[in-house]
Amino acid sequence: MATSLPISSSHKPRRYRLVDHHGQPHLELDEHFDSIEEAWSFAIRWWHQQQPTGEPASQLGLVRR
Repeated sequence: MATSLPISSSHKPRRYRLVDHHGQPHLELDEHFDSIEEAWSFAIRWWHQQQPTGEPASQLGLVRR
């Protein structure tokens, strides 16, 4: 018999943060976002701003809190 996962009773909205390749808050992009789309849009704008300066590509990820 399959067991179901408990449904969260939390009414807190989900928040998202950009993290580095170690899963730690990103040093330059440590913000809280209301959606994945908002976080990625912010990260992409930042990344495009970094590229003309010759900065190497940064590794970053997204975590839900």
